[in-house]
Amino acid sequence: MKPNPLFSLPLVAVAAAAILVEPLSAQTSSCSLQAEVVVYAKEGFRGERIPLSSGDRFENLYRLSFPSGYHSNNRISSIEINGPVEVVLFEQRNFRGESIVLHHTTYDLDEIRMEHFGDWDNAVSSILVRPCPCRNHPGPAHDDSGGHDSPFVFSGHKHHSPFDPNDHRSLANDNRITKQYLDPRLVGIVQRAYHSTLHRAPDPGGLANYVRVLERRGWNESQLRRELRRSPEYRNVVVPRLVKAAYKDVLGRDPDPAGFRFYSSRMISHGWTEERVRDALRKSPEYQARKRTLAGEKPRHQGWG
Repeated sequence: MKPNPLFSLPLVAVAAAAILVEPLSAQTSSCSLQAEVVVYAKEGFRGERIPLSSGDRFENLYRLSFPSGYHSNNRISSIEINGPVEVVLFEQRNFRGESIVLHHTTYDLDEIRMEHFGDWDNAVSSILVRPCPCRNHPGPAHDDSGGHDSPFVFSGHKHHSPFDPNDHRSLANDNRITKQYLDPRLVGIVQRAYHSTLHRAPDPGGLANYVRVLERRGWNESQLRRELRRSPEYRNVVVPRLVKAAYKDVLGRDPDPAGFRFYSSRMISHGWTEERVRDALRKSPEYQARKRTLAGEKPRHQGWG
């Protein structure tokens, strides 16, 4: 029974202390019980899944496997987070490289951009799960351990671990990178991706940058092409040129504004290739009518000869 504050001030102080201490202790113990994290191999919480617990630390996701036996390194696409827990994703093994703290369920890691290259979809190589301080509002948690219990210092949403201070630098501005040895196999992947996506050879800086990205993140050619499709050059130069060329070759005219916007959007946001745009135009009523017209004119031209 709550003491009457009119009777005794000391009793009020004791009651206040009980209110501050006991519920906090109860909440803290319930945090770890309610916290639940599940990582998925596909976006939208699909595909194989791995449940994680508060306090889990995996410095090498090659050692964390899905039920099928496939490792989870660079194979995580969505994360379900329930309860007062935060998940820290790291770009490299041993909790190194670029990292990010997640406090909420993420439907598609493809929507979270990394600081320099690409996004977090299929780009996680180590992971840390830890309890959030219990509170009524979400937001970045602060490490109150004073650096004694955790080797990481989280100062914001995106950050780098202190193990590799040079990892944050911009590779494009590092003139020494062009003098380093470049793996011929990775050079070939970058060259093919540039030619198929941007329709040109890579410049020296871009070649060196993306070779290093392939080395560090284990990207394949498909992931690199997807990254190049996000570049301003692809959106503002390559796509308009390809859409206009497709209209000219298939329909014999420049694209109308609505058609230009539609097919440009399909190429930028849905990964359509130039050939797919051409196939779609060939299925249009306008193309079928043009084809019949051209077929009807052909005998007359031959007769004139």
